[in-house]
Order: sequence, then structure tokens, then C-alpha cells
Amino acid sequence: MSDVIVNNKKLISTTKAAESSGYSKDYIGQLCRNSKIECRQVSGHWYVNSDSLDAYKGTNDSDKSEVKSSDVSTTDEGVIRDDTITHDGDEYISTSRAAELTGYTQDYIGQMARSGEVAAHRMGRRWFVGNDSLLNHKKHNDNLLAAVQSQASGVGLVKESAPIKVEKTPELEKVDINFNVKYVSETDHQLVPNMRLGEKDSLNGIYAQSDIIDSRINEIPTETPKTDFEGPSEEMVKMPKITPMPSVNVSRNAENVDGIGLKKQVVFTPPPKVARKHGASSRSLVIVALVLMVGGYGVYSFVFGEIVAVSNVFGAAVDFLIPADLLPGLQEKFGEFFPGTKFRYVAS
Repeated sequence: MSDVIVNNKKLISTTKAAESSGYSKDYIGQLCRNSKIECRQVSGHWYVNSDSLDAYKGTNDSDKSEVKSSDVSTTDEGVIRDDTITHDGDEYISTSRAAELTGYTQDYIGQMARSGEVAAHRMGRRWFVGNDSLLNHKKHNDNLLAAVQSQASGVGLVKESAPIKVEKTPELEKVDINFNVKYVSETDHQLVPNMRLGEKDSLNGIYAQSDIIDSRINEIPTETPKTDFEGPSEEMVKMPKITPMPSVNVSRNAENVDGIGLKKQVVFTPPPKVARKHGASSRSLVIVALVLMVGGYGVYSFVFGEIVAVSNVFGAAVDFLIPADLLPGLQEKFGEFFPGTKFRYVAS
């Protein structure tokens, strides 16, 4: 950012002010908001009067030197450092040097100093932490981190324990385990397989004579067992006649099977197909007669030149069925559409 001139005064930006004074931009902005130095805000940015900033810096540095001279009165002149002070016999280092020694960030060290986790002393706006207190705190955290890592990886500190005495069992004597085993069969058959008769002579030297059993097949008796059944009677053979059903033809057959009993069999046969008679029906004859009548009537009308309305036929029927005194009233009500009205049509 470039410098600006307000009321014939040259104002510099906070970036340039931080470079010339050694303060941070945030700290200079805080000085401007607290009206510690002369500043102007233009388009959201702070611009600082360099003379006012130099005057504030000189006053602040003189205050620090007075405090430092009073605190470090016992130290040698050649050992005095800007980042190290001594307070109540303990050495205090700045947050920047503490960050170099421990590897922590300055913000984390400042947070520990404000929360009281380590011994700290504030001089102006800077924090100084106790060297011994910070190193002890770091050692404690390192031990905790090592324990957590070893527990997470499954490798822990193994404590030596007393040796466990293990008694040696005596060796067992080798003996025959089948000396007292007795095989028991679950069926009536012997455990030793029965051999065929032809193999008896060749196996006499291997098996005992009592262990070989002849496999002979007994003859099957051919005598027919006696029963109380005397055969079918005449009543069983003569079956009552069954009236056939109109849809199916049922026939029953009975036969004697090997003298054991009577077997009945029902056979269902479909009814025979009846051939349909082809011929002219009465309906077709009526239709043909009507067609001939209409055609003859048309020919008659065309030849003789007059067409008599069909209503004449209905008029005669009405005159026969309805009394004569009712016809005038009906004709007045229905007009020319009443049955019995005569019309005559002449061909042109």
C-alpha cells in the first residue's frame, strides 16, 4: 500500500509501520483502535503517523529497560540477552526461544503461560516462561505420548514376573490297547462273514471249522395253501342290469382271476355321434315365400300403374276388431297415422 497525506501529515500503512518499528501489524492495529498512536482509517485500512509511532516506541522501550534493569541487577553485563530474564532466581525465556527449544509453537506456549500450566512472567506485552518449568512439562507430555503410542500399537512395557514352575508328566508305558477289547454284535449274525460252500476247503487253514457256515438255500414249498374260499357263486357272476346313462355308455364285465376272486371292471365309452340331417328348414321356406310375394307385388304395381297402401289390410282388421263408434275419436287423436286410413299413390 502507498502512503497517504491527511491534513498535511504523511501517514504510512501498517505494513510499513511494522517493518520500521518491529511490531506486528495486529499490534499496530490494536494501538490505533485504542488511540495509543495517531492513526486514520481510509477505505477500511489503518494508516499511522510515523512520528507518533516512534514516540510511543521510545516510551515503551524505556519502560522495558527500567523493568529489565531492576530484574537483572544480579547478572553480569556480558550475559544479558533480550530473550532471557531472571526473576526470583529462576531463568525465564521468551516464547520465541521456548519454541526453538521445545518444538512447540509460540501460540501454544503463550496459551500455557496464560492458563498457568507453566511458570510465566509477563513484561509489557511479551511473555517469558520458566525454562525448568517448560522442560519438565515437555518431558511429562513426551512420556504420556510414548505410553499412548505403545498402547495403540500393542507393544507395552513388559514387567518381569516370577518364573512359573511346570511339572513334567511321566511318560506312559507302551502297552497293547486291544488286550481287553471285546467285540459285541448288535444283530444275530456273526461278525465273521459266512463263506460259500465251495470256498470251505481252501479256507480251512485260515479260519476255524466252526467259523465257516454253509450257505444253503432251502427249497421253496410248492403246495398251495388251503383257504376257505370256494370260488365265485352264481349270484356273484350274475350282475343286475344297469340302465345306461344318457351321456355315456357303461358296460360292466366280470371275470374270475386265477380262482382267487371276482374282478369287476367298468368301462366308459363316449356316446356315438349322430349324423345331422341336411335339408331345407321351415324357416327358409317362409323366407322364400315372402320374397316371392314381395317380388310379385312389385311386378303387379309396375305393370298396372297403381300401388295400394299396405295399410288397407290393417284397416280391415281394425274395422273388424274395434267398434265403429270409437274410430272417429281415434282418427281425430292420431290423425292420418291411425290404422285404417286409406291412401292411394299414383305412379307419375
